[in-house]
Amino acid sequence: MSELNSLFVKVKIKKNKLDDFLKSKPKQLKIDANWVAWWDSREMYGKNELSQDNLSSYEQPDNQSIVDTWKNNKRSGGFSEYDSENGIWNFGVVFFGENYYEMIPGLGFIKSIADYIEHDIGNFAIVFDFFWGSNEVNALIDFNKEKGCFKPTAKVKSDINPESLRYAEIYLNKKTEEFSKAHED
Repeated sequence: MSELNSLFVKVKIKKNKLDDFLKSKPKQLKIDANWVAWWDSREMYGKNELSQDNLSSYEQPDNQSIVDTWKNNKRSGGFSEYDSENGIWNFGVVFFGENYYEMIPGLGFIKSIADYIEHDIGNFAIVFDFFWGSNEVNALIDFNKEKGCFKPTAKVKSDINPESLRYAEIYLNKKTEEFSKAHED
């Protein structure tokens, strides 16, 4: 992995629950079997065993600050949009990360929303090569088991639910166009 991959999140959540999540402090990450299974399934150079020391969390005072950091970074293409008609939060970062160690805090942040969402088959989060054209999937998070769980077997785009992948790609295309227009000068 040498190019920045994209993060996309779609979850069904009531507005008051999203507000509660955004006001809450970032969770401290704890190593568990799911983190280890995901880590062990990834191919990378210089790979070490995943330990608690590798699971760094964001240090902002609240989750809203994390979202704002990504949105305000003019190079990342970050966005956060709530669809009040359908109760859907779409969050993403077009240029999210290029190595697994730097992705860990963001993945932990995304997994932590599971306590607030409505459990719906359409909930998902992915980190994948959207912009550069490879088939690689870095992470898929499933929110259908009362918590956010990595799907370690998801390694290529064909491992993603086609409807979810299409939704993410359409949304990211739209946000990339907006990002490009805003930065043409």
